[in-house]
Amino acid sequence: MSGREYFFFEQMADADGVVDGALLEISGGVIQKAVSAARRYLPSSTHVFEGFRAYPGLINLHEHLACPVFRDPQVEAGDGNSREWVLRRYGKAGRIFERLIPLLLAGKYLLPHLLPLGVGSDPTNLLRLDPWPGFQTRNLYCYNSWRNLLSGVTTVLDHSPYAPQMPLRLLRNKYALHGLRWQIAQFKLLLAVNKKRRLPVYIHLGDGIDSESAADWQRLVDAGGLRDDVRLVHGVNLTPPQLAACREAGMRLVWCPVCSERMFGRLADIPAAEACGLPLALATDAMDTGSFSLLEEMGRAAELYRRHYGGELVPRRIFEMVTSVPADWHADEARLGRLRPGCRADFFAVRSGGADPYAHLPGLNATEVAGVWRDGLPLILREELRTEAGMPPAAIRVRREEKFFLLCGAEAASVSGAERAWKKLKLPPLWERI
Repeated sequence: MSGREYFFFEQMADADGVVDGALLEISGGVIQKAVSAARRYLPSSTHVFEGFRAYPGLINLHEHLACPVFRDPQVEAGDGNSREWVLRRYGKAGRIFERLIPLLLAGKYLLPHLLPLGVGSDPTNLLRLDPWPGFQTRNLYCYNSWRNLLSGVTTVLDHSPYAPQMPLRLLRNKYALHGLRWQIAQFKLLLAVNKKRRLPVYIHLGDGIDSESAADWQRLVDAGGLRDDVRLVHGVNLTPPQLAACREAGMRLVWCPVCSERMFGRLADIPAAEACGLPLALATDAMDTGSFSLLEEMGRAAELYRRHYGGELVPRRIFEMVTSVPADWHADEARLGRLRPGCRADFFAVRSGGADPYAHLPGLNATEVAGVWRDGLPLILREELRTEAGMPPAAIRVRREEKFFLLCGAEAASVSGAERAWKKLKLPPLWERI
């Protein structure tokens, strides 16, 4: 983006507070100013969105962008841990080749940090024996990238380092492993390598309710994993003392309530985590186990918290878990998650509604997202806002639940890839071309 652009919204809300009559000044993809302004004093070139509220782009901190299975009925069976679910999913072949899984996972999670490999080199493509053949992998990345964008998510931490460049922002300065039962040696190696780099190391832990998953805690301790560069995912069976130990070590936890409820019928002990001050982020996990959108996950998080713990999870707290909290964890890579000077101009807009802007988002239908911008450039826009936003003329027109949207023409290849994925693999369509 060259020069300066101005965007005016009826209201703006981020983790730091709410601004009425908000003016954003953007240059070079970065917010230069975010102030309250009267309409009569706006610069003449301002894009005016009267009746709309702006939020910072959401951050989905645990997502499997190459996973296409939609609402896998096997998830409902209720395995004791995620390893059993994986092995049952692949049937007899999974049991036979279980000993090769650590090798495949090493190729998936470690090799890309040593060699410049592309998405087609992901060795776990060899395991894709259900409806997701490896040749569709790049198209799946396109599909799941747009699936996130359509709900206001502009940044994702994908579980795989093979992810190609996508329309949304990918956090790349990190390591991610699947779990200690298959990757304990790789985890120890990463901890040794990471002593100087101190990149975030994400690993599934406590993803189950049986004794096997409970033993993960001792594996973590014995490996020297109680350190501030380690971030845990799920933590379903972690006890209050263990959560407190994580907080003492400077660790963080990503919880995926829909996935945990569907697979194990239990959530991470969020009240205990909050009580001890353990930092928390909220994410969807894979599409076959979690929510279809992060907005849906936010709504379900509040519902499941109420059901399991008999209390209320404050909407603003949920909002922080998908904006400022994950942004602070990755502040060394990019300034995200807030609508403040110096932050990347990633934001989305919805119609103003309700007195509490934070309570408006959880459970919101993704078609209510009227526009999504990354680095100040529109990627998705409701058709009637085309003039206000200065949308490029080369846009792809689509329909979503009787609402008409424009997809930025510069992303035509990723749009086509998403369409190929849902047609080949019979996934839910994201839109209808007009």
